[in-house]
Amino acid sequence: MFNNLKDLSYKRNWKQVIGFYIAYTLLAVALLAAIMLVLILLMKVFSVSESRATAFISKVGFIVSSLYVVALCYLVLAKKKIRIGMKYGILLLALLVLPFIWEGLNPLITLIIPAVLTRKEPVSTVNPTQ
Repeated sequence: MFNNLKDLSYKRNWKQVIGFYIAYTLLAVALLAAIMLVLILLMKVFSVSESRATAFISKVGFIVSSLYVVALCYLVLAKKKIRIGMKYGILLLALLVLPFIWEGLNPLITLIIPAVLTRKEPVSTVNPTQ
């Protein structure tokens, strides 16, 4: 289930896709926690009000998690040598913009997209007769 997590060009089965999603979600949470901790400490040092600090930290976390998902999706496509044409360009743009448009959508939920993309075969191993 958690095999080949660092190999983004690996073609995964559904069980491995779930493992990929769990692992990269936990990585994102750890990354966000570290960033939030640094920001909280900075806010305390500079005596920023709690309400302003909370709003700022929330926005930063939202932006970082959205960029994390887009970067991961791009890396999966690049490692699989899939040409990023119009279809995948729109997908990357949607992953970046959609959480900002639809307030209730957590960017970490959109990690499902790069996880499912890991099921695709790398371009170099695709049989041209298919």
